Amino acid sequence: MLIKKSLLIVCCIYLLASCTPVEHACFNYYPEAPDTSTIVYFDPSCTDLAFTYKWSFGDGTPDSTILGQAIPIGHKFSVPGTYTVVLNAVRKDGVSFRKGKTEVSEKVVVH
Repeated sequence: MLIKKSLLIVCCIYLLASCTPVEHACFNYYPEAPDTSTIVYFDPSCTDLAFTYKWSFGDGTPDSTILGQAIPIGHKFSVPGTYTVVLNAVRKDGVSFRKGKTEVSEKVVVH
């Protein structure tokens, strides 16, 4: 009986943790003034409790998806311009989260 109660408690804690609302999705990028010879790194480590990080760079290249870790991703823009980079972060239970909007985006000006 003790094992069943312990298992039930562990399961309930896991379910509550997986349904915990996320504070916000965000990212930073560097360098701040890239050119076409520079790899731009996008760092989502300020995003809480995400499992899937889907990136769209706004330049027509295929989207990139990283599972499990908030690690920086590098991208090189081949043509100067202003690009809207979008991060869609999803919790492990598949729920998209946001702070005011589903996706977080930043304008990146490439020289």
